[in-house]
Amino acid sequence: TALGEIGPTARRGVPAIAKLLTDAHASVRRQAAYALGLMGGAARPALPKLMQLTEEGNAGVRAAAAGALGGIGPGMFDPVPALARAVKDHDARVRESAMVALGNLGPDASAALPDLQAAGADEDERMKAIAEWAIASITEGGAAPEPAPEQ
Repeated sequence: TALGEIGPTARRGVPAIAKLLTDAHASVRRQAAYALGLMGGAARPALPKLMQLTEEGNAGVRAAAAGALGGIGPGMFDPVPALARAVKDHDARVRESAMVALGNLGPDASAALPDLQAAGADEDERMKAIAEWAIASITEGGAAPEPAPEQ
């Protein structure tokens, strides 16, 4: 999405993109969440709606919303509780996005450590590795390298 790739300078586009978070089509909601995540802190006004979307019916939208929360970071609203819930989602894409988002938040996400530690017991080696990375990022202040994308 072009506005998302512009990053924080696209602040004026945030209200229009945030409106798309309620579109009837899941693909539009997913792309809007993704674009807002790329905008970083400029998209903080969209945090409440993105937090709601972490519990929406479409797994792709939940995953994009979780990823966006990590890209935007904390603001007036704390995204950590919504992300901690998403770590327990039945869909692996949502769990992965939530764990990466929490890791990207670093020490600000310390309240989610118990959820990440529980996720570290996952039978899936990839999920286990991402949980360990997120824990290290939070406890070591973001010093851990981000996990490699799934091939």
